[in-house]
Amino acid sequence: MRSLAVFLVCLGVFTAGARAGTLHLRSCSDYSDSASGAWRSSSTGAKLSASDRCADGGSLQLIAEGTSFKREHVGWTVNAPSEVRIGRVYVTSHEVLVNPKASANGFEMRFVWSGGSATISNTDHKCCGGMDYGTGINRAFTGATHSFVIRIECEHTKCQAVSGQVLDIKGIELTATDDTQPTIKPDETTTNVANEAGHWIRGAWDASFTADSDDGVCTAEELVNGVVVARGASYTPRTGSWTQCGQGAGELGGSGVDAVSHAIDTTADANGSLSVKYYASDAAQPANVAEPVYGVKVDNSPVTLGLSGPTQALTTSGPQSVMARATAGPSGVSGIWCSVDGRALTVRRAASESVDVSTPGMNTLSCYARNNAVNSSGQTAQSPVETWSLDIRKPSVSLISLLHVADGLRCARKDLRIHVPAHWTLERVRGHWVRVRVPAQTRSVKVEHCHPRVRVIVEHRDGQTVRKRVIELPHRVSSRHARLRFGARPTVSGWLGDPDGNALAGQTVDVLAAPADELGHFRLLKAVRTAANGTWSVRLPSGPSRLIEAVYRGSSQSAPSTSNTASVRVTASPSLQVRPRHTRWGDTIRISGRLRGGYIPASGELVVLKIGWHGGSAEIGQVYTDAAGRFFARYTFLRGTGSETYRIWAQTVRESDYPFSPARTGGIKVSVSS
Repeated sequence: MRSLAVFLVCLGVFTAGARAGTLHLRSCSDYSDSASGAWRSSSTGAKLSASDRCADGGSLQLIAEGTSFKREHVGWTVNAPSEVRIGRVYVTSHEVLVNPKASANGFEMRFVWSGGSATISNTDHKCCGGMDYGTGINRAFTGATHSFVIRIECEHTKCQAVSGQVLDIKGIELTATDDTQPTIKPDETTTNVANEAGHWIRGAWDASFTADSDDGVCTAEELVNGVVVARGASYTPRTGSWTQCGQGAGELGGSGVDAVSHAIDTTADANGSLSVKYYASDAAQPANVAEPVYGVKVDNSPVTLGLSGPTQALTTSGPQSVMARATAGPSGVSGIWCSVDGRALTVRRAASESVDVSTPGMNTLSCYARNNAVNSSGQTAQSPVETWSLDIRKPSVSLISLLHVADGLRCARKDLRIHVPAHWTLERVRGHWVRVRVPAQTRSVKVEHCHPRVRVIVEHRDGQTVRKRVIELPHRVSSRHARLRFGARPTVSGWLGDPDGNALAGQTVDVLAAPADELGHFRLLKAVRTAANGTWSVRLPSGPSRLIEAVYRGSSQSAPSTSNTASVRVTASPSLQVRPRHTRWGDTIRISGRLRGGYIPASGELVVLKIGWHGGSAEIGQVYTDAAGRFFARYTFLRGTGSETYRIWAQTVRESDYPFSPARTGGIKVSVSS
């Protein structure tokens, strides 16, 4: 992780300036303190000893037993921490008791500090228990003084033992200064929010810290955007020890640590700047304060990614582009990661990027995006993985004709070497089917390569030359129109291949047809498979006039294609009946008939009725059929004389919604007489 010190420098984190604060160390009975939190005893003589701190009478006591040698001494010492400087000592005379026999027995009593000392003399004022009052001290020190000693020392070659205690101090106050601010250390250096100062973050983060000071941390707090959100333990300074606050307050060499345990969840905060302050103050008066501020930026917005582009393309169209567009919150998009068909991820450091795909076949593009806001695990936010399928296939060409297509192909036989991989097959051995492994082998085969004519058309567009390959069949095999009698079954054939004229063998082609009634309702008539030379042929059932197309649905390698349209015109099949066929002038005959084949328009189909005689004819009526194609009419002959024979017939007309060509019935003779 990045160094915290680096962040403090780069971001200009504010920390309170140092100021000299005052500390008071007060020991022994006059201050209701046992002195155990600050004073240590020491002795260089076996017969010199310091009694328990403030135990008897609540004092710092020094005892001289037996004979001691010159310069041997015993004392009580207090040592201030390195950042704490002792500035003054104060002991009143009534707090100092001396044994009047000490001086006569060769002992000297002193206050000792760095660079100086002061003798403790007997004032000859009697006190109690055989002790006299000694001289006190009220002295300010210059320079850095970190220790103070109360001691007795043998000044003669030998010193006589003194019965009882030699020196008794009932109260002593040291005044010191401390201008060092507490140290603050964020916990969990890899997940603490302090490590991300100046950066974008998201989610939950550890925001715990410990604070320490030589004189102890009395107050520790955490503030988010100026509001206190967590506190450590609260301490009242204990003046009997240099460690006056913190976990070891009042103890000799105790720990001055105070700690704040907290976690912040940025999901509850609005996107934008977030100020996190760690605060600590020590026992000095006025207190030294440390309050580093870690400014972070929050982005909890989700990351989204969208893909757009073609889903199908031809190999002849060149590389295809799929556009990836990402959105993110205020931290911005750090990049888009994409993989094509499971290959290694590639990153594009942009919010939108075009990804080229050119491999023939089905391609799957998988992409996701990330922003610039990290969580406590160091991970930026990621969008869901989006996929895009792009099918790139070779183009195909489908042709259809009402004549035999194979007659117009150019064919050539070729020898090919093919590799047959090892495989398993079933063979019958002694009446049982068993699996037999056939080893890999190479075979020589003869193949026939057939293709239609490929014509290159050269065009000039905007100053550029464009070459187009056009596949076509010779006119003798490329008929696309045919006229058939009613009930005939047309035969259609076709060819399937690529634009270079190479046949696609073994492919399924759907033959579709729609009645020629301008509705365009195509339906499947037959599914056929192409031969080795790409041709196919099928005989269709009888029906009305139709539009016929061949549709290739494509394969994993070849794109779909639809052929040209062939049309079949089928003549209508009307029938006619006349009753009676012998009648008189002025009588009425009944004419009825039917159109076979169906496909009658909803409004019926128009039928024209005609009558003919020697030398002429005339239209005698127009009727519409019903939905079943039936029609009916009456005709009355005018009054006349003599005998006459007429012919009556019906004929259909050309109408766009009736899928049959016009046809007429044969004439039915009707004789009329008086």
